[in-house]
Amino acid sequence: MQKDNLQSLHKKVNEKISKNNNKENIETKIIDEEIAYLKINSFMEFTKEDTDKINELYKDINNYNDYIIDIRNNGGGNDQLWMEHIVNPIVNDTYESTEYTLHKEGRITKDYYASRGYSLKDINEFPNKDILKSVRNIDDYKYYTEYNTKFTNDSIWEGESKTGYNGNIYLLVNKGVFSSSEGLAVFCKNSGWAKVVGNKNSGGMVLE
Repeated sequence: MQKDNLQSLHKKVNEKISKNNNKENIETKIIDEEIAYLKINSFMEFTKEDTDKINELYKDINNYNDYIIDIRNNGGGNDQLWMEHIVNPIVNDTYESTEYTLHKEGRITKDYYASRGYSLKDINEFPNKDILKSVRNIDDYKYYTEYNTKFTNDSIWEGESKTGYNGNIYLLVNKGVFSSSEGLAVFCKNSGWAKVVGNKNSGGMVLE
């Protein structure tokens, strides 16, 4: 989609949801009978009602050329929720992403990751030094962790083959995006699963 069309799409979404005061965690709607829209306020927990809403939207998702996932002001929570319920059910190809987290020196950090089976790697061994050039106060960081995320159209959860969604996917973000929500944004940007739309988030990732 061209930049002017993307801006038009973004404006249309804002106009349609600007007056919404819905406090529910998950909101779904069809905008102008042509755009599928999903708003996620938090990844802390999905209730059965939340997953039912998503599943209902996904039943007919291929009837719409554009699908917008709105995670603006989503403070994060559990990465497994977006993996299992947002990406995996409609993935139509193989998408891979490698994410890095930088860490400062500290016993609490070391104990936390050791208890979860992750090893902290020396920052001097970071595989792509160009990435670090944009990090503020990089000298404060001593370690990093590396995560690899991969989806295919063979379900990683149930082993079922599926066709997935073949339209355009857009992820709306802003400075209120943290934690696992930022993880979704990083995955989308790195893998190309969705076009990330919005300003720089709180984690400092530059978003187009």
